[in-house]
Amino acid sequence: MICTHATLRFACEGIDEKAFNDVVIAIDEFHHVSADGNNRLGEVLRAIMAKSTAHIVAMTGSYFRGDSVPVLLPESERQFIKVTYNYYEQLNGYEHLKSLGIGYHFYQGRYTSAIDEYLDETKKTIVHIPSVNSGESTKEKYEEVNKIIDSLGDLEYQDPDTGVLFVRSNKTGNLLKVADLVHDNQKDRDKIQEYLRVSNNPEDIDIIIALGMAKEGFDWPFCEHALTVGYRGSLTEIIQIIGRCTRDSENKTHAQFTNLIAQPDAEDGEVKLSVNNMLKAITAFYNGTGFGS
Repeated sequence: MICTHATLRFACEGIDEKAFNDVVIAIDEFHHVSADGNNRLGEVLRAIMAKSTAHIVAMTGSYFRGDSVPVLLPESERQFIKVTYNYYEQLNGYEHLKSLGIGYHFYQGRYTSAIDEYLDETKKTIVHIPSVNSGESTKEKYEEVNKIIDSLGDLEYQDPDTGVLFVRSNKTGNLLKVADLVHDNQKDRDKIQEYLRVSNNPEDIDIIIALGMAKEGFDWPFCEHALTVGYRGSLTEIIQIIGRCTRDSENKTHAQFTNLIAQPDAEDGEVKLSVNNMLKAITAFYNGTGFGS
Protein backbone atom coordinates (compact mmCIF):
# COMPACT_ATOMS: atom_id res chain seq x y z
CA MET A 1 0.00 0.00 0.00
CA ILE A 2 1.21 3.50 -0.84
CA CYS A 3 -0.13 6.45 1.15
CA THR A 4 0.75 9.96 2.25
CA HIS A 5 2.30 10.88 5.57
CA ALA A 6 -1.06 12.33 6.62
CA THR A 7 -2.91 9.09 5.84
CA LEU A 8 -0.40 7.14 7.92
CA ARG A 9 -0.79 9.54 10.82
CA PHE A 10 -4.58 9.39 10.79
CA ALA A 11 -4.71 5.63 10.30
CA CYS A 12 -2.48 5.04 13.29
CA GLU A 13 -4.96 6.81 15.55
CA GLY A 14 -7.20 3.73 15.36
CA ILE A 15 -4.68 0.91 14.90
CA ASP A 16 -2.80 -1.03 17.54
CA GLU A 17 0.91 -0.86 16.81
CA LYS A 18 1.13 -4.67 16.87
CA ALA A 19 -0.81 -4.68 13.60
CA PHE A 20 2.52 -3.72 12.03
CA ASN A 21 4.35 -6.79 13.28
CA ASP A 22 6.63 -8.16 10.52
CA VAL A 23 5.53 -5.38 8.15
CA VAL A 24 7.98 -3.23 6.19
CA ILE A 25 7.21 0.49 6.48
CA ALA A 26 9.20 2.68 4.06
CA ILE A 27 8.94 6.41 4.74
CA ASP A 28 10.12 8.78 2.03
CA GLU A 29 10.96 12.46 2.70
CA PHE A 30 11.94 11.29 6.17
CA HIS A 31 13.12 14.75 7.22
CA HIS A 32 9.46 15.53 7.98
CA VAL A 33 9.86 13.34 11.03
CA SER A 34 10.92 15.27 14.12
CA ALA A 35 12.12 14.33 17.60
CA ASP A 36 9.83 17.08 18.89
CA GLY A 37 6.97 15.60 20.92
CA ASN A 38 4.47 17.69 18.98
CA ASN A 39 5.42 16.07 15.67
CA ARG A 40 2.68 13.50 15.07
CA LEU A 41 4.60 11.57 12.41
CA GLY A 42 7.51 11.26 14.82
CA GLU A 43 5.20 10.04 17.58
CA VAL A 44 3.68 7.42 15.28
CA LEU A 45 7.11 6.21 14.21
CA ARG A 46 8.46 5.97 17.74
CA ALA A 47 5.36 4.05 18.91
CA ILE A 48 5.62 1.55 16.03
CA MET A 49 9.33 1.03 16.72
CA ALA A 50 8.73 0.50 20.44
CA LYS A 51 5.59 -1.65 20.30
CA SER A 52 5.91 -3.75 17.15
CA THR A 53 8.37 -5.81 15.15
CA ALA A 54 7.96 -3.64 12.05
CA HIS A 55 10.97 -3.04 9.82
CA ILE A 56 11.42 0.68 9.12
CA VAL A 57 13.14 2.03 6.01
CA ALA A 58 13.78 5.77 6.27
CA MET A 59 14.61 7.58 3.02
CA THR A 60 15.59 11.20 2.52
CA GLY A 61 17.93 13.31 0.45
CA SER A 62 18.19 15.80 3.32
CA TYR A 63 18.68 14.24 6.73
CA PHE A 64 18.02 17.36 8.70
CA ARG A 65 15.17 19.77 9.00
CA GLY A 66 15.02 23.52 8.42
CA ASP A 67 14.99 24.11 12.17
CA SER A 68 17.14 23.19 15.17
CA VAL A 69 15.17 20.04 16.05
CA PRO A 70 16.78 16.71 15.14
CA VAL A 71 14.96 14.20 12.96
CA LEU A 72 15.65 11.36 15.40
CA LEU A 73 17.18 11.21 18.85
CA PRO A 74 20.50 9.33 19.10
CA GLU A 75 18.91 6.30 20.80
CA SER A 76 16.48 5.95 17.90
CA GLU A 77 19.18 6.46 15.28
CA ARG A 78 21.23 3.66 16.78
CA GLN A 79 18.51 1.18 15.83
CA PHE A 80 19.08 1.87 12.13
CA ILE A 81 21.74 0.71 9.70
CA LYS A 82 22.97 3.75 7.79
CA VAL A 83 23.18 3.46 4.01
CA THR A 84 24.83 6.23 2.01
CA TYR A 85 24.01 6.79 -1.64
CA ASN A 86 25.78 9.94 -2.70
CA TYR A 87 25.16 12.09 -5.73
CA TYR A 88 28.17 10.76 -7.61
CA GLU A 89 26.78 7.23 -7.37
CA GLN A 90 23.44 8.59 -8.52
CA LEU A 91 25.01 10.23 -11.57
CA ASN A 92 26.90 7.04 -12.42
CA GLY A 93 23.59 5.22 -12.52
CA TYR A 94 22.02 7.70 -14.91
CA GLU A 95 21.78 7.13 -18.62
CA HIS A 96 21.69 10.76 -19.74
CA LEU A 97 22.45 13.26 -16.97
CA LYS A 98 26.17 13.25 -16.18
CA SER A 99 26.99 16.55 -14.46
CA LEU A 100 25.58 19.21 -12.14
CA GLY A 101 26.65 22.84 -11.86
CA ILE A 102 25.99 25.04 -8.83
CA GLY A 103 26.47 28.79 -9.08
CA TYR A 104 25.76 32.01 -7.19
CA HIS A 105 25.33 35.35 -8.92
CA PHE A 106 24.77 38.77 -7.39
CA TYR A 107 22.63 41.61 -8.67
CA GLN A 108 22.07 45.21 -7.68
CA GLY A 109 18.74 47.00 -7.70
CA ARG A 110 15.66 44.92 -8.50
CA TYR A 111 16.13 41.31 -9.55
CA THR A 112 13.48 41.72 -12.25
CA SER A 113 15.93 44.01 -14.06
CA ALA A 114 18.79 41.51 -13.77
CA ILE A 115 17.11 38.16 -14.32
CA ASP A 116 17.25 38.39 -18.11
CA GLU A 117 21.02 37.90 -17.93
CA TYR A 118 20.65 34.50 -16.24
CA LEU A 119 17.38 33.20 -17.66
CA ASP A 120 18.38 31.15 -20.70
CA GLU A 121 15.24 30.44 -22.73
CA THR A 122 16.98 27.54 -24.50
CA LYS A 123 17.09 25.62 -21.19
CA LYS A 124 14.05 24.04 -19.59
CA THR A 125 13.90 26.21 -16.48
CA ILE A 126 12.08 26.54 -13.18
CA VAL A 127 12.28 30.09 -11.84
CA HIS A 128 11.54 30.44 -8.12
CA ILE A 129 10.80 34.06 -7.28
CA PRO A 130 11.48 35.27 -3.72
CA SER A 131 9.03 35.05 -0.85
CA VAL A 132 6.90 38.17 -0.49
CA ASN A 133 8.28 38.49 3.06
CA SER A 134 11.89 38.63 1.87
CA GLY A 135 14.00 41.68 1.18
CA GLU A 136 14.42 40.65 -2.48
CA SER A 137 10.66 40.75 -3.12
CA THR A 138 8.95 43.81 -4.51
CA LYS A 139 5.84 42.69 -2.52
CA GLU A 140 3.95 42.52 -5.84
CA LYS A 141 4.36 38.91 -6.92
CA TYR A 142 2.02 39.14 -9.91
CA GLU A 143 3.90 42.15 -11.22
CA GLU A 144 7.18 40.27 -10.79
CA VAL A 145 5.81 37.42 -12.93
CA ASN A 146 4.71 39.95 -15.56
CA LYS A 147 8.17 41.52 -15.65
CA ILE A 148 9.85 38.12 -16.05
CA ILE A 149 7.52 37.37 -18.95
CA ASP A 150 8.23 40.81 -20.43
CA SER A 151 11.95 40.09 -20.23
CA LEU A 152 11.35 36.98 -22.33
CA GLY A 153 9.18 38.63 -24.97
CA ASP A 154 5.59 39.48 -25.81
CA LEU A 155 2.68 37.51 -24.38
CA GLU A 156 0.58 36.50 -27.37
CA TYR A 157 -2.15 34.45 -25.70
CA GLN A 158 -3.04 32.00 -22.94
CA ASP A 159 -4.53 28.61 -23.74
CA PRO A 160 -7.95 28.58 -21.98
CA ASP A 161 -7.90 24.81 -21.51
CA THR A 162 -4.39 24.29 -20.15
CA GLY A 163 -3.44 27.71 -18.79
CA VAL A 164 -0.16 27.71 -20.75
CA LEU A 165 1.12 31.20 -21.62
CA PHE A 166 2.52 31.57 -25.13
CA VAL A 167 5.29 34.18 -25.27
CA ARG A 168 7.02 35.34 -28.46
CA SER A 169 10.74 35.54 -27.67
CA ASN A 170 12.48 38.88 -28.13
CA LYS A 171 15.78 37.11 -28.83
CA THR A 172 14.87 34.29 -31.19
CA GLY A 173 11.28 34.88 -32.29
CA ASN A 174 10.39 31.41 -31.01
CA LEU A 175 7.09 30.82 -29.24
CA LEU A 176 7.86 29.95 -25.62
CA LYS A 177 5.46 27.97 -23.43
CA VAL A 178 5.37 29.36 -19.90
CA ALA A 179 3.59 28.03 -16.81
CA ASP A 180 2.59 30.48 -14.08
CA LEU A 181 2.32 28.73 -10.69
CA VAL A 182 2.36 32.00 -8.75
CA HIS A 183 -1.20 33.11 -9.42
CA ASP A 184 -3.58 32.32 -6.56
CA ASN A 185 -6.69 31.60 -8.64
CA GLN A 186 -7.28 27.93 -7.79
CA LYS A 187 -9.21 27.13 -10.95
CA ASP A 188 -6.44 28.48 -13.19
CA ARG A 189 -3.74 26.83 -11.09
CA ASP A 190 -5.50 23.46 -11.27
CA LYS A 191 -5.49 23.68 -15.08
CA ILE A 192 -1.77 24.27 -15.42
CA GLN A 193 -0.89 21.79 -12.69
CA GLU A 194 -2.86 19.07 -14.45
CA TYR A 195 -1.17 19.97 -17.73
CA LEU A 196 2.24 19.63 -16.10
CA ARG A 197 1.25 16.41 -14.37
CA VAL A 198 0.40 14.63 -17.62
CA SER A 199 3.24 16.21 -19.62
CA ASN A 200 5.54 13.57 -21.09
CA ASN A 201 7.39 15.59 -23.71
CA PRO A 202 10.11 18.23 -23.26
CA GLU A 203 8.35 20.43 -25.80
CA ASP A 204 5.21 20.69 -23.68
CA ILE A 205 6.61 23.53 -21.55
CA ASP A 206 9.72 25.71 -21.59
CA ILE A 207 9.70 27.76 -18.40
CA ILE A 208 7.88 27.39 -15.08
CA ILE A 209 7.57 30.41 -12.78
CA ALA A 210 6.81 29.48 -9.18
CA LEU A 211 6.88 30.86 -5.65
CA GLY A 212 6.05 28.28 -2.98
CA MET A 213 5.38 25.45 -5.41
CA ALA A 214 7.55 23.26 -7.67
CA LYS A 215 9.85 22.32 -4.82
CA GLU A 216 9.72 19.16 -2.74
CA GLY A 217 7.99 16.30 -4.54
CA PHE A 218 7.48 18.25 -7.78
CA ASP A 219 8.49 16.15 -10.76
CA TRP A 220 9.40 17.73 -14.10
CA PRO A 221 12.24 15.49 -15.30
CA PHE A 222 12.99 17.69 -18.33
CA CYS A 223 14.14 20.59 -16.11
CA GLU A 224 17.71 21.62 -16.98
CA HIS A 225 18.03 24.78 -14.90
CA ALA A 226 16.71 25.70 -11.46
CA LEU A 227 17.00 29.49 -11.19
CA THR A 228 16.23 30.61 -7.66
CA VAL A 229 15.98 34.26 -6.65
CA GLY A 230 16.80 35.31 -3.12
CA TYR A 231 18.14 33.75 0.05
CA ARG A 232 16.36 30.59 1.16
CA GLY A 233 15.23 29.77 4.66
CA SER A 234 17.35 26.65 5.01
CA LEU A 235 19.85 24.42 3.25
CA THR A 236 17.12 21.77 3.09
CA GLU A 237 15.02 24.05 0.89
CA ILE A 238 17.97 24.68 -1.42
CA ILE A 239 18.65 20.96 -1.77
CA GLN A 240 15.00 20.28 -2.54
CA ILE A 241 15.05 22.95 -5.25
CA ILE A 242 18.27 21.56 -6.74
CA GLY A 243 16.56 18.18 -6.85
CA ARG A 244 14.02 19.54 -9.34
CA CYS A 245 16.65 19.63 -12.08
CA THR A 246 18.55 16.43 -11.24
CA ARG A 247 16.13 13.91 -12.71
CA ASP A 248 17.58 11.78 -15.49
CA SER A 249 16.08 12.68 -18.85
CA GLU A 250 17.08 12.19 -22.46
CA ASN A 251 16.91 15.92 -23.17
CA LYS A 252 19.92 16.79 -20.98
CA THR A 253 23.43 15.75 -20.04
CA HIS A 254 24.00 18.67 -17.63
CA ALA A 255 21.82 20.27 -14.95
CA GLN A 256 22.37 23.70 -13.40
CA PHE A 257 21.31 25.36 -10.16
CA THR A 258 21.69 29.13 -10.01
CA ASN A 259 20.97 31.24 -6.94
CA LEU A 260 20.48 34.88 -7.88
CA ILE A 261 20.86 37.00 -4.76
CA ALA A 262 21.12 40.68 -3.91
CA GLN A 263 24.66 41.99 -3.53
CA PRO A 264 25.23 42.07 0.24
CA ASP A 265 26.36 45.25 1.94
CA ALA A 266 29.64 43.68 3.00
CA GLU A 267 33.26 43.41 2.03
CA ASP A 268 33.92 41.17 -0.98
CA GLY A 269 36.06 38.89 1.15
CA GLU A 270 33.20 38.24 3.58
CA VAL A 271 30.80 37.59 0.69
CA LYS A 272 33.19 35.11 -0.92
CA LEU A 273 33.66 33.30 2.39
CA SER A 274 29.91 33.04 2.94
CA VAL A 275 29.26 31.74 -0.57
CA ASN A 276 32.13 29.25 -0.33
CA ASN A 277 30.77 27.95 2.97
CA MET A 278 27.35 27.43 1.40
CA LEU A 279 28.86 25.64 -1.59
CA LYS A 280 30.86 23.39 0.73
CA ALA A 281 27.72 22.61 2.72
CA ILE A 282 25.81 21.70 -0.45
CA THR A 283 28.69 19.53 -1.66
CA ALA A 284 28.85 17.70 1.65
CA PHE A 285 25.10 17.43 1.66
CA TYR A 286 25.15 15.48 -1.58
CA ASN A 287 26.67 12.59 0.32
CA GLY A 288 22.95 12.00 1.00
CA THR A 289 22.26 9.51 3.79
CA GLY A 290 19.39 7.06 4.05
CA PHE A 291 18.59 4.83 6.99
CA GLY A 292 17.26 1.31 7.16
CA SER A 293 16.50 -0.98 10.10
